[in-house]
Amino acid sequence: MIEVQHLRKRCLGVLAATLATCSLVASSLYAGTIPSGAMTLPIGQSVKLNLLTQGEIPGIVVGDKLFQEFIYSWTNDMPLPENVNVVAIQTQGNYGIRFQGSFGDLPDIGAQVASDAHLEFSVHVVDFPNGAATGENGNTPGLYRISDAHLASAIFLDKNAPGSFGSIDESFLGNSPPISQTLSVYNSTLGGGGSRFEDGVDFNNTYEWLRVQKDIFARAAETAIEPVRMTIIDQTFSQVQVEVPEPSSVGLLMLGSIALTGLGRRSLISAG
Repeated sequence: MIEVQHLRKRCLGVLAATLATCSLVASSLYAGTIPSGAMTLPIGQSVKLNLLTQGEIPGIVVGDKLFQEFIYSWTNDMPLPENVNVVAIQTQGNYGIRFQGSFGDLPDIGAQVASDAHLEFSVHVVDFPNGAATGENGNTPGLYRISDAHLASAIFLDKNAPGSFGSIDESFLGNSPPISQTLSVYNSTLGGGGSRFEDGVDFNNTYEWLRVQKDIFARAAETAIEPVRMTIIDQTFSQVQVEVPEPSSVGLLMLGSIALTGLGRRSLISAG
């Protein structure tokens, strides 16, 4: 009798764990990560960067993405955070943000001093893409993950002044699994010169959230008439759907646990 009661407790424990798993599938997998006080930003609308870095606005939701945990620091001619707009954008179906401000460096006569800014934030997948209640073809939404990133900025400089350079280098440090891939856009009259205004990367893994770092660098040649400048920096992310258990599969798991409980009881009673 004692053995029957012991097995019954074990089977009930399995059932309780199964129910907890079902609850997790029903809530956690499809739950949003939007913090209280976050602002939903329509495409084309903006907020000041300092409101995000100071935590007055804990995050912004743009389409199917949440952006938060902003950090910004700067030197020399780079703009103050209150002079930078963070704009909601959508490019080729991908949601993201635009940093709009006077990023750049003025020519320094007699002393070629560069200007630099560091910008950091995290991006998270919001519960359902575009607020949809169903996924593609009317199916139940799955779990979505970020699959790739895109960076774009037109960097202007004095093409007739050798020695000018502007760049935006992007890394993804602090993520799990780690990401060694980077992005870079630039314009240069150093040496042979060259430019690239768009870059993108497909990650080796997919991510529920990402930590993103940007280094914005500008150095105008001493002989330059024009400053190095990049007033618009665009960042977008794509995401893919990941398979999750269907409700019917969860139901079968529950029935299996219940059957296991009954089977355990019958086995011990027969043995007795």
